Amino acid sequence: MCSSLVIVAESSRARIFEMENPGKPLTEIKDMVHPESRAHTHELTSDLPGRSFDSHGQSRHAMVDPLDVKEHQALIFAEQLAGYINAECRNNNLERLYIAAAPHFLGQLRKKLDATAKHHIVRQLNKNLVTMDEATIRKHLF
Repeated sequence: MCSSLVIVAESSRARIFEMENPGKPLTEIKDMVHPESRAHTHELTSDLPGRSFDSHGQSRHAMVDPLDVKEHQALIFAEQLAGYINAECRNNNLERLYIAAAPHFLGQLRKKLDATAKHHIVRQLNKNLVTMDEATIRKHLF
């Protein structure tokens, strides 16, 4: 049983560290990657948006998707990461949870965390630290 998890994430990657206590080094235990979030929009869609006539007159315009494809992929990854965190909390594998994520992704992740996981959160940081080294992550969180 580890006492703490440290999550650093963005819309396409999450690094998960465990820590015995705040004075001990972080040990990376998992690196989750969601390549679809890094893909270009044209690689994720199979066709151009459809066209429609206006309700009055002969004008035509492109139909717009209500949810951007990249945003949709970020939501999928937030669900996957939250599923991992929620499972760790339900299994009583941790006491404290620290999260540092890109601001928009942090908001998406918070919505997917269950009450048990939210109860374990000690610190949340609106900052993308996913490419930083262990010492830099530690400096920002502790």
